[in-house]
Amino acid sequence: MPIQLSDLQKIGLGLTIFGVGFIFLGMIFLFDKGLLAVGNILFLGGLCMIIGLERTVRFFFQSFKIKATALFFGGILLVLIGWPLTGIIIEFYGFFLLFGGFLPIVINFLRRLPIIGSILLLPGLRQITDKLSESRSMRKINMLVQNLFEYGVRPTLRTTRQISTIIDSKRTYTVVTNAIRYNVLRTISSFPVTFYQYNLLNQRKINGLLIRKQSGSTPSSNNNNQSVISEKIVSIKAPVSTVLKVRTRKSKVTDYTASYTENNFLTAVRAMNEYLLKPSDLETLKQYKTRSPYSDVVESAEMLTVYRRGDVEKRAYEVWGSPEMLNKAKAKRTKARQQEYEAIFSLKKSLKEYQKRLSMLENTSFDNQKSATNSILATGGGKVVVAAVLINATNAVIKTIGWLFTGSASLFSEAVHSIADTCNQLILTFGLYQSIKKPNPEHPYGYSNMTYISSLISGVGIFCFGTGLAWYHGVLVLLHPQEMESVFWGLALLSGALISESATLYMAVTEIRASAKESGLRFWEYVSQGYKPNVNVVLLEDLVGVLGV
Repeated sequence: MPIQLSDLQKIGLGLTIFGVGFIFLGMIFLFDKGLLAVGNILFLGGLCMIIGLERTVRFFFQSFKIKATALFFGGILLVLIGWPLTGIIIEFYGFFLLFGGFLPIVINFLRRLPIIGSILLLPGLRQITDKLSESRSMRKINMLVQNLFEYGVRPTLRTTRQISTIIDSKRTYTVVTNAIRYNVLRTISSFPVTFYQYNLLNQRKINGLLIRKQSGSTPSSNNNNQSVISEKIVSIKAPVSTVLKVRTRKSKVTDYTASYTENNFLTAVRAMNEYLLKPSDLETLKQYKTRSPYSDVVESAEMLTVYRRGDVEKRAYEVWGSPEMLNKAKAKRTKARQQEYEAIFSLKKSLKEYQKRLSMLENTSFDNQKSATNSILATGGGKVVVAAVLINATNAVIKTIGWLFTGSASLFSEAVHSIADTCNQLILTFGLYQSIKKPNPEHPYGYSNMTYISSLISGVGIFCFGTGLAWYHGVLVLLHPQEMESVFWGLALLSGALISESATLYMAVTEIRASAKESGLRFWEYVSQGYKPNVNVVLLEDLVGVLGV
């Protein structure tokens, strides 16, 4: 069962792993003392969090571990003062002395962890961890007990006091020592004085009988527990042959391909669909009640009626005569359903072709309608927008070159303004191009609303890009003023921009005035109503540009 760790122990385990990792990296990077020091600190801190500060102190400062503790902390101190190679060797030696007996406990602890335990149980690693988990004291105990039972107990063997002296060398295994001592004494007291040692090499046959040489030792108290070996030849009778009768058993062939259906249940609908039965065929079968998966309330009204699959199969074989006839009926029904699906598919295909021909006829009626606006240039608003694109693109190039030569903040603002105007009016041009497309069955009212959408996007672009960047650069120049190289070029470029912007403004005003006159509205009333949003954007944009210049 995996061990449950507290949050503090999980943090300590992570710190310990990180500490070992830092120590490993420090050794790779030619014994870097910084990495080694950090690794030692993390390892000790993680150990304190896992087993507690008090247990850690008691572990390091036990009387029989003072030497190992001194070597371990001395190695850490040597690493800190600048002798990493010597320090890490001494530290590892002290670590081995400290945790050599603790290694089985660590391995058993790691085996109980969820993921690490599964890794340690792999075939190759399992044998290694089993060897490492056996401590040296336990190996001595196992060898001692094995010798006692294999060779017998001689008077010259170590006494019980000597055995306990060997076992008591490790205080950690005191309880195990007492248990082993008690079992050994009980075993010795239950055996006779003479123990025999069997040797297969001394076996031989005499007169067809098996003769085995046996040796034993008998303790003698008069000769100071010296062993006396005596050999005896004991005859063993030949074994009596017994006659065994062989009984033949009929092997039962198991069909592993057959499905077990005794505990499978079917609803009535599924039974009729899978076995081609009628409701009257299921009336004689035994019914079972089960909870409906579609209701959380366990009531008799909500219970489903099901049938055992084995009973349904038997009933189907009775109705159809044999499994082969049932399979033929299933194949026939599958073929009929396939034909139905194909008929439905062909019907859907015919409907799609009919809809396609109908749409072609509708498009023919739309094509016969002649639109008054076949291109952008045929409309007054289109002329204004295209002219604005060309003029603003030219102004953007000229103003950018002038700003690079003069360094004027005004020219930079005008260049940004012209670039933003060009991009926005390209958006207006795209919206105007989409708005004059012919209506179709998907859009029977046409695409005239695209002008409003493009005007909205253009207005947001002017505000966010042009105004924001111009304000930013203006404030930056006020805070960090620069010397202008040529005022003449700046004034000349601004004058040219004023003339071009005025020309675009004049075209927009003329177009709006003519449209307002046709509608019977005043100029600003027509602008506020937004009949031509793309022309209104050009008008207001150029008006602000002229005022800014």
